[in-house]
Amino acid sequence: MLVGAAPRATTTDPERYLAGFIDPSAKPGDDFFQYAVGKWLREHPIPANERAWGIGRVVQEETYQRLVGISRTAAANAHATRGSNEQKIGDFWHASMDTITIAKQGIAPLRPEFARIDSVRDRASLLRTIGRLQYLGVGALYGMYIFQDEKSSDRYARPPLSGRPRAA
Repeated sequence: MLVGAAPRATTTDPERYLAGFIDPSAKPGDDFFQYAVGKWLREHPIPANERAWGIGRVVQEETYQRLVGISRTAAANAHATRGSNEQKIGDFWHASMDTITIAKQGIAPLRPEFARIDSVRDRASLLRTIGRLQYLGVGALYGMYIFQDEKSSDRYARPPLSGRPRAA
């Protein structure tokens, strides 16, 4: 489990917190990165099953494990108040972990969406269907993403369209 790799401060004292990261043998003026996180890097090598590693991945994994714990706890509480967040989380967890029912249903829950796609006959119905799929989180025909501009980091820009160079 990756949670064991999460950085743990040996103290809750804010003045001492960074001691878990700083490499005092490095000179900040020569290599600030090594100075700032060298100790953490030395104590947390890239796991063999990962192509990249860093504090962001550790935090992401720790957050994931916490969410799993919250979900399992909520699912185990058969007495959660009806309509409460705990009941909703528990129900969602049960539904997503019930692989037997999921396997029995197969693609049946998606049939109405496939029928909607199959019923496209003109431009108007195509646009409505694309809009609905985008609303559901399906990247139909295009992706609606905005990223930081690679050439001018103080602004956002859409990614280039496939096959077209991005305007400068």
